Amino acid sequence: MNLLHALFTRNLLMSGVAIVRYIPRAFRVKQVDGNLFFTEEKGQEYRRRVESVTPQSPRQWGTMEVDQMLHHLNLACGG
Repeated sequence: MNLLHALFTRNLLMSGVAIVRYIPRAFRVKQVDGNLFFTEEKGQEYRRRVESVTPQSPRQWGTMEVDQMLHHLNLACGG
């Protein structure tokens, strides 16, 4: 009985619910070719977007301040 109880914990059930909810979305979302992120055009676009950010720039979404966002992008891009 303890083994069954351990297998069917709330975390496992919630994970199952999340997976089941995600499956239909996976078929609707357009897949992106990851290699397109490394083209020269995209690099220039990213550079322009980052250089246009100022301390007075309004947030587009989320709660990060400008310096936090730039640090996040720096880590994500391996720079």
